[in-house]
Amino acid sequence: MRPRFLEFFTANGLPEWLIPDYWFMMTLAIIVACVGTLRLWIRGNKGDRGAQDLLLFGIPALFIGARLFHFLQFGFPENLWDLIFAGGLGFYGGLFAVVMVWILTAWLKQIPLMDFLDTAAAPMSLGLALGRIGCLLAGCDGGIVAGLPWALRFPAGTSSFMHQVELGVIDPTARLSLPAHPTQLYEAVFALTAGFLLLRLLRIRSFSGEVFLTGMVWYSLFRFVVEFLRADMGGWHPFGLLTFSQFLSLLLLVVSIVLLRFFSSRARRIKMLAA
Repeated sequence: MRPRFLEFFTANGLPEWLIPDYWFMMTLAIIVACVGTLRLWIRGNKGDRGAQDLLLFGIPALFIGARLFHFLQFGFPENLWDLIFAGGLGFYGGLFAVVMVWILTAWLKQIPLMDFLDTAAAPMSLGLALGRIGCLLAGCDGGIVAGLPWALRFPAGTSSFMHQVELGVIDPTARLSLPAHPTQLYEAVFALTAGFLLLRLLRIRSFSGEVFLTGMVWYSLFRFVVEFLRADMGGWHPFGLLTFSQFLSLLLLVVSIVLLRFFSSRARRIKMLAA
């Protein structure tokens, strides 16, 4: 999609640097998530040292986990160069890796983990929205062919274009793909909306963990559904029916609901004992 914006800007005498690329948006997403989390953590009178440590260790875990998830789903490359630079990123891999690193770091440094996860939930969601805009600009993670007014056509060379070439629905020499569901925008709008709702929930939460786990329930349900509209459904299919991401969405949904009930019940018991 970015090449189409570049054509428009060039034709109108506008500089190309005004159009961000995939990695710019990913970097911006991380900055927004980290700065937002740190500001909310400090505003909650919790200091900044604990949050800085968690965020510092979480950033490399995010990329390593996201890369490993992609290769687990689609296969590992044969050379080191492609292992580092080729292929994409998998959201669930990054999420699980970050949470695992945060659990370990919080335990070692005696940081209230669930309070931190609640604080990070809304900024992470806003970061996800920016990341999906990056996916849109790169033309990856696109949807299936659709005859809808808001369907988008992706330029030659993008992964969304190549998926349609592999399916045989367009000629490899075509300039643009057929109109397809803009699943990147669907997720960006969802993540943006969820981010603001989670920010509001943070102010009125009843117990630690409520905000983060609620966000996980929302996202797992959304991701399970939107996977039916995505075109990049290759890789491992658990049970031969679901995509890998749908399988993980169901797993995340169950775990999040169980933990929500557990923390909610524990908070009620503590409140009753204190009464």
